[in-house]
Amino acid sequence: MAFNFDDDRLDPGLRAKIAVELDYKTLINLCNTLSKNVFESICGNNWFWEQKTQYDFRDLYDIEELGENWWDTYQLYRKRFTEDLLKAINWDIIPKTKRLLRINKEKGFLIVDETDVDGDTALMWASVYGHADIVEMLLQDGADPNFANGDGDTALMWASGVESTAVVEMLLQAGADPNFANGDGDTALMKASREGHTDTVRVLLSDSRTDPNLANEDGKTALIMAYDSRKKGMFKLLLKTETANGEFLWDLIGDDFYDRCW
Repeated sequence: MAFNFDDDRLDPGLRAKIAVELDYKTLINLCNTLSKNVFESICGNNWFWEQKTQYDFRDLYDIEELGENWWDTYQLYRKRFTEDLLKAINWDIIPKTKRLLRINKEKGFLIVDETDVDGDTALMWASVYGHADIVEMLLQDGADPNFANGDGDTALMWASGVESTAVVEMLLQAGADPNFANGDGDTALMKASREGHTDTVRVLLSDSRTDPNLANEDGKTALIMAYDSRKKGMFKLLLKTETANGEFLWDLIGDDFYDRCW
């Protein structure tokens, strides 16, 4: 049944109790819609945030006031929770990671796109380790598959660079942009081609959005990177793509074309 928090007839104590039990995402959306008086009794009330902090985090941490007020304290516990999740993924502690993700889903902490000190997200770390089940949970919780870190790298680029092919497929299906380029102009296809990850390249090329002729800041395409890295199988695969230009490459690299690649 719909609950009207702005109803003047509602007992203030009951209103606060129901609000405390809301997940964080729902609560924040509610706070943006409340009348001034009700807002001040819930979202702007220090006592309320003390109760909310206890309710959401008491099973995880020994609760004490950490900031100047309980709103700040709540946010600091959210930050601690985020750090714990990122550490669990980074240290490959899968049971703990899944437990924290289940709690995040239940509590609606809105932390899936928050980053560690290096600007990397949980989705990026789960992708580079090839944990498809964790990636799926994060995507279901709303993680952005196109989030880029300070270097411009995305989860798709990280997964492509280590041949996490199942994760690459999952990220593409979730809307990851295969043509997104990092600060050096490298795409996921370029990273996979440079490393010789044939299965990953096939998956990327099977996505109609993927452009194999994009060049990075050095003017190199995935095809040229495969050549430079002496990845013969990869080179042949890319050369067969509809848009790859072998004649141009012949002019570029000279007479040892066949000697190096066949």
